[in-house]
Amino acid sequence: KSVLEKHNGELSYESMFEMTYLDQVIMETLRKTPAFAAITRVSIEDFKVPDSNITLEKGTHIYIPAVAIHYDPDIYDNPEEFRPERFHP
Repeated sequence: KSVLEKHNGELSYESMFEMTYLDQVIMETLRKTPAFAAITRVSIEDFKVPDSNITLEKGTHIYIPAVAIHYDPDIYDNPEEFRPERFHP
């Protein structure tokens, strides 16, 4: 039975939470075309990166390359493919 049938044909805030495939499509769309190519942060305190000799000092600007991460084949199999199923709960 479809979600809309269950909710008498009404698209509501509550019914959308039951649309798991729609959520997967949105997540995969954002992976392939993120709103931001990168995320930046500033360290608010000194931080030693575990298992390394690297320390990020307070005030260090940190650049997180979202697009590079989203297209990394070590993280996502066949990252060029649009596959919403990769976000199956």
